[in-house]
Amino acid sequence: MAFFMGTLITVALFFGVRGTEEALSDASCLLQASLEKKIRAAADDGGAVGSSSVTCESFKQGHSLDEDYASATPVADPVATKVAAALPEANLVQRPVQEDPPGAATFKAVLELMIVILFVDGLRRWRIQRNEASRQEKVADTSIEDDAVDRAWEELLKAALAGDETSFKKIELEKSHVKRDDMWGCTALHFAATGGSTEIATDLLQLGAEVNAADACDETALHFAARAGHVSMCDLLLNKGASVNPLNEQDMTPLVVAGHARQEATCRFLVDHGANAGGMADEDLPLMVVGQVMRKVLEGI
Repeated sequence: MAFFMGTLITVALFFGVRGTEEALSDASCLLQASLEKKIRAAADDGGAVGSSSVTCESFKQGHSLDEDYASATPVADPVATKVAAALPEANLVQRPVQEDPPGAATFKAVLELMIVILFVDGLRRWRIQRNEASRQEKVADTSIEDDAVDRAWEELLKAALAGDETSFKKIELEKSHVKRDDMWGCTALHFAATGGSTEIATDLLQLGAEVNAADACDETALHFAARAGHVSMCDLLLNKGASVNPLNEQDMTPLVVAGHARQEATCRFLVDHGANAGGMADEDLPLMVVGQVMRKVLEGI
């Protein structure tokens, strides 16, 4: 709205000045025409002005045509007097200095304020865009790093489960890998216990893997190794401080788990290392477990 009013004022001033110039030009033309008419009338009147010889003689005597005309005029013409008085003023009229219309100072101040606001807003937007670009770059870098960690974790679990020591050694292990678990709470050591590679399990334990870490079913790596029948893995875990009789959510020890999986060698090993059936009743125990317990008792007699 302010810009529209400023435009109207500028147009009005422009046409106002043009109108003044045209009016002055018309007045000047009228004055000049009136003077020429008076001069011609005086020249035609021989008695009032005199003959051409008198005029020439007056020039010789140093008189000007204006003085002769003035002396020859018997009565001052009021129109000519007014014209003669107005003519110098008309010739001296200069173009008036254009003044700012009312409210121009306020309009300029508002315009300057708007420019400052636009500049500050542009600077603010630029900083927001730069921060957002930096944030997105960091998010992208973090996402790339997370993807790399996830891929390494997946490769680790595959190698540990398969007992693939060659592929395992190609993975750049970190402490975060050995502490991490899947949706069932299984750590990399649980997978290694199932895979049976004591070398992989040793590396994980050296990196800080928790030997008695339990999954969602409260089973430790020893439960997994006993179920899979890996006697050497059970030996490694016990030597690294694993509990020999931890209970899962079904109150089964690794010995009972090995008995249900029909792992006779593992049952024998665990019984020889102090494993028991926990608090389970004899009728609930697998026969393989009962047989190994009786063997141990008979050997001790």
